[in-house]
Order: sequence, then structure tokens, then C-alpha cells
Amino acid sequence: MVTISVRSTTSAATGSGEVIRADGYIVTNNHVVAGATTGGSITVVFDNGTSVAARLVGSDPLSDIAVVKVDTGR
Repeated sequence: MVTISVRSTTSAATGSGEVIRADGYIVTNNHVVAGATTGGSITVVFDNGTSVAARLVGSDPLSDIAVVKVDTGR
């Protein structure tokens, strides 16, 4: 489990996510990352306290699911 924080010029959100692939893909809820669709930033915090910037890969507001990716160097 990871913590996801999103900041945009008009809002901020925090939620959880789950790493689904070792190369940095994380699934979360769309409502958590919705602010990033208009230029906001996404930060993922891992259980060990490491904080890493992420980018939005895709989202579906109807099913409230989204995928973000952190750079793992792979």
C-alpha cells in the first residue's frame, strides 16, 4: 500500500494506492488523482517513507479507477 498526494492550483487530495507492477505502476481511485488531469502534481509515499513524483497514466471517472507510474529506473 502507498499514499498518494495530489496538488493542483485549486485543490489537494490524499488517498491510497496499490503497487501492481514492479516497474512502478500503481492503481488508485480516479477521485484521488482528478486534480492532476489539469496540471496538478502527484507524489507517492511508500511504506518506508520514500517520496517519489508520479505521472498519471490513465483514468476512468465512471469506474473511479486510475493508474499512476513512478520512475523505478527499469
